[in-house]
Amino acid sequence: MKVCFVSSLFEMDDICGPSIFVRNISPFLKNKGIEVSFNPNEACDVLFTVITAPTEIVLRAKAKGARVIQRLDGVFFDKTKDYKGMNLKLKVTQDEADLVIYQSNFAKEMCQHYLGMPQRSIIIYNPVDTAVFTPYGKKIDFGRINLLAISTWRLRKRLQDSVEAVKELLKIRNDIIFTIIGKGVSIEGTSSHIKYLGELPYGSLPTYYRSSQVFLFPSYLDCCPNVVLEALSSGTPVICTDTGGTPELVGDGGVVLKTKEMYNYEPMEMHNLNTIPRVDREEFVEAIILILENRKEYSWRARRQARKFSLDVIGNQYLKAMREVLDE
Repeated sequence: MKVCFVSSLFEMDDICGPSIFVRNISPFLKNKGIEVSFNPNEACDVLFTVITAPTEIVLRAKAKGARVIQRLDGVFFDKTKDYKGMNLKLKVTQDEADLVIYQSNFAKEMCQHYLGMPQRSIIIYNPVDTAVFTPYGKKIDFGRINLLAISTWRLRKRLQDSVEAVKELLKIRNDIIFTIIGKGVSIEGTSSHIKYLGELPYGSLPTYYRSSQVFLFPSYLDCCPNVVLEALSSGTPVICTDTGGTPELVGDGGVVLKTKEMYNYEPMEMHNLNTIPRVDREEFVEAIILILENRKEYSWRARRQARKFSLDVIGNQYLKAMREVLDE
């Protein structure tokens, strides 16, 4: 079997969720004897479109007998942008796909609301390399309890809510430091207890994960965030809210904050702080304290939860899907 990965929305060497997926799954497939290509001009058995691909490439591959798989991690729904036109590109690929793979139940519901029903679909979550993101190995001595947050920062990531929760926690204990990593950040009130390190090399992140006690991720409407899987795999429990696909990943490997946020899948302003619900600060702080008081138990649960998404488990699910598409 020869599989060709292609996308029109990002470069395969970018540092983003879809490209990390490709870099994780490609070696796995090669180790299983699958030929992997990134050149859409080459003949292949499976054209694997990550989100979407140019229509001419999809049609040409189908004309040569290739099966088309589309992996969807969500849709565009920012009403301040041309979300309908952007989603149309996804739907054109979907209409030609023999199989659509969603990253979570939330992703499935969101995509089908905007794009309609595909010919055939399944859900396969993101994989995480549990050998790289592990509790074992070199650690950073922060000298205090370290709370961690990593992302490409946008308003809907609700970083300010995490900052405010940490400030509230610091009123009752001073053995806390909050480390923030990632580009695009805009927060108020950094201090000796709140450190922003900016964007760091991806290869340095496992050390930060395993050196931290809690991962703060109250992001709004994420489908299947890699950073959550990486934290869990590192034995670092996660705090999230019950919106989007993140709770499907966290399970009992952290605390899922119950909210009154009811999202009806309609377009919204994603760059307006007034349209993004705030996290209850008191409940957020209580969740941090709960994990800190039961660190060993939550760390064990986090690592156990991550094994459900190991590269071996998820990789075999993708391999099975590819073989079934070819057998149809």
